[in-house]
Amino acid sequence: MNQAGPIFRKPNPFVRILNKAFDALVGLGIGLRHNYLVQVPGRRTGRVYSTPIDLLEFNGRRLLLPEDAHNGCGMLRVGAKSF
Repeated sequence: MNQAGPIFRKPNPFVRILNKAFDALVGLGIGLRHNYLVQVPGRRTGRVYSTPIDLLEFNGRRLLLPEDAHNGCGMLRVGAKSF
């Protein structure tokens, strides 16, 4: 079975450097009020992976957006609870 999934384009070296710099700034608390850094440990290695996100409010609902989102939006869900 061939399942079509989202297409991932690997960032070029320049974009990776900018992403690392932005991660560091957000991690230090330098950024806009809606910028946060999500950090999760790897399942097997325990290595901490981080990605910057935007937590925005729209029509009374909070939206969680990745920094590299080109379209669409997401909602933060924990179990049956939505934020």
